[in-house]
Amino acid sequence: AREALGNFKGQALRTLAIGVLQTVHTSLVPQMLERVRKAQPHLVVQIYELTGLEIERRLLNGSLDIGISYLPPRQPGLHGVMLYEDELTLVIPADHPLREFKKV
Repeated sequence: AREALGNFKGQALRTLAIGVLQTVHTSLVPQMLERVRKAQPHLVVQIYELTGLEIERRLLNGSLDIGISYLPPRQPGLHGVMLYEDELTLVIPADHPLREFKKV
């Protein structure tokens, strides 16, 4: 991702079209946009909230530059790079039978 952003350096306005899932948009995109704007002030970022399949379709037809999704790409001609791993926590009532398990 850093190498790709490096290609956008310069004084001229450039556009980066990013497709994201709605659930990704609310948690990751605001932080990412802040960092990108500081590093690349002349870069215009366009964000599109899409389904995973629509992200892949638009990447293949050239209307998106990058996509952010939870699943690896399913379509030939696309490559996925893991950005980070996330852990989820199961929240249950204190007397729930799963409480006895260390891992679910």
